[in-house]
Amino acid sequence: MEHAGGYAPRVSDAPDLPEASDAESPAGEPSAQAALQAAQAAFERGDFREVRRLTEPLAEAPDTDIARAALELRRRTGIDPVQIGVLLFCLGLFAWVAWKYVLST
Repeated sequence: MEHAGGYAPRVSDAPDLPEASDAESPAGEPSAQAALQAAQAAFERGDFREVRRLTEPLAEAPDTDIARAALELRRRTGIDPVQIGVLLFCLGLFAWVAWKYVLST
């Protein structure tokens, strides 16, 4: 399937996953496993906001495997500490250049 401009498909272009009828608890709420699968599908299609929304309640799940997987997905969609360091370095360098060559003349 060809996309406009050769770019990756938008999040809205991703097909909706079918709902699993047996993945619901007797109360009608989706099970933790179904929510984790939905979060994984959202991650694969690049909808990181949805991943963080779905994994937030799963992080405290009683099943440690599901909680660990949810925390891993949240970690993978979080801010990279190296990016923060590079950003701070660049801002510091910009401030130094501005002070040295623009403001001190």
